[in-house]
Amino acid sequence: MLRLYRVFVVCLIAGFTTPAIASTGQPDGFLKSFADQAVASLTEEGIERPEQAKRFGDLLEEGFDIPQISQFVTARYWRAASDEQKQAFYDAFRGYLIQRFLPLFDEYRGQEFETGQVRSDAAEDDVSWVTIEIDVGQSGQQAQTEWKLKKTGDNGFKIQDVKAEGTSMAITLRDEFQTFMRRKGGLDGLIDALQRQAEKAGVATTSN
Repeated sequence: MLRLYRVFVVCLIAGFTTPAIASTGQPDGFLKSFADQAVASLTEEGIERPEQAKRFGDLLEEGFDIPQISQFVTARYWRAASDEQKQAFYDAFRGYLIQRFLPLFDEYRGQEFETGQVRSDAAEDDVSWVTIEIDVGQSGQQAQTEWKLKKTGDNGFKIQDVKAEGTSMAITLRDEFQTFMRRKGGLDGLIDALQRQAEKAGVATTSN
């Protein structure tokens, strides 16, 4: 499982370091344009960890469809939740993603990658999948990833999922959270656990 997360982070930051081109209303163009903004923000000389975490959180909200992902990973618990519970989960989940994934960025060592096929989703006309292959080992071993992007407006997209080594990050998180909620007090128990993990790492879990 840890290898899966490391592959995901390598793919994420490799996307962040892609040579940028202007977004042309295409999903691969969006990824590359978003990459340019992200690498400039996260690798600024002299940046300290708290500021890096804040910037990473801002980038998550800008580039990822956190509301949709929040709904997906909590499934039936989301449908039964109040507006207050949904907002509390959103904030806690955002903090959790920062504290869980940001430290793994330290392991990035300039791996190269190539953008491949862009295909439309069979079930949703406004959803596309972008294939990225990236070197993950010293021997030239490659991992294939797919990025799920939903079109928003004329030229915008939001990332809804990343498949690394054939495994969906959204489904992996949903399975983890569903197991926890069944055992540890439902959505409120999960919110409390995510808040404690984020706050222990010094990541704020309140709305901007």
